[in-house]
Amino acid sequence: MKKKIVGGIGIVCVAIIGFFMYQNSQVTETKTGKSVSVYKVEKQTPLHLKGQVQAMATQTVLLTADKGPVKTIHSKVGDHVAKNAVLVTYEWGEKIKAEREGIVSSLDLDAKNDVSKPLMIVKSTESEIKGTVTEYDKEKLSKDMAVTFDYVNQNKSVAGKITNIAEINNTTDSSASNNASKVVTYDFTAQPVEQIPLGYSVEILIPRDEIHLPTKSVQEKEGKFYVYSVKDEKAQATEITVKKEDGYYTLQNGLAEGAKIIKNVKGIKEGTEVTVQ
Repeated sequence: MKKKIVGGIGIVCVAIIGFFMYQNSQVTETKTGKSVSVYKVEKQTPLHLKGQVQAMATQTVLLTADKGPVKTIHSKVGDHVAKNAVLVTYEWGEKIKAEREGIVSSLDLDAKNDVSKPLMIVKSTESEIKGTVTEYDKEKLSKDMAVTFDYVNQNKSVAGKITNIAEINNTTDSSASNNASKVVTYDFTAQPVEQIPLGYSVEILIPRDEIHLPTKSVQEKEGKFYVYSVKDEKAQATEITVKKEDGYYTLQNGLAEGAKIIKNVKGIKEGTEVTVQ
């Protein structure tokens, strides 16, 4: 009899334990819900273009044989010259003057015997940055757009703006066999707020205000588009306006920068219980 009672108690205990284990598993499953990752809504990272600091103007000094031989060359390479400073004086008194403030970047004394060669090149102290942009990114640039210049050798950034964008593309060799595969490019110029040494290579950072959303983060229903945020461990739908692009959506309205949305909305609907990974 005792064995039967003990056996019955054992069965009851096992049943109770099993019941509580089942309940616990149900609670865990309810609390866990569907596991999801979130995506932070942010503007596109800046477009990085290459550029080089160049003089805004260059004066090439050529000698003229009918003015006679050269008497004096007044400047050497590296000299800083003021506007209207005398650069060269001929034996007969005529002079060649600097057209603008600048720096003598080269001097070739052989030009005294060969007037086809430049005697001197003077580069203006005013500089600008020349860059090149492809046909695909040209529309992202605009005149007077604020940009940033990074030059690695100084570990420094300088603000500035775009001053001009060429309307005519750079010419290519039409006879090249692979010309059809070449990307068309356009020149543009930009001006930093402070001088960067001539010849320096820089990176030009073009801001992009666009917000792109992954296709998996957007749900389309009956011609409307939705994303889902997480509130109180449940999915909450938000209707948005987007433009469908190749491989992503461009956000037009409905979400603020910095918002967090469910990264993959497959199987998600309003009220779905979710847990953020």
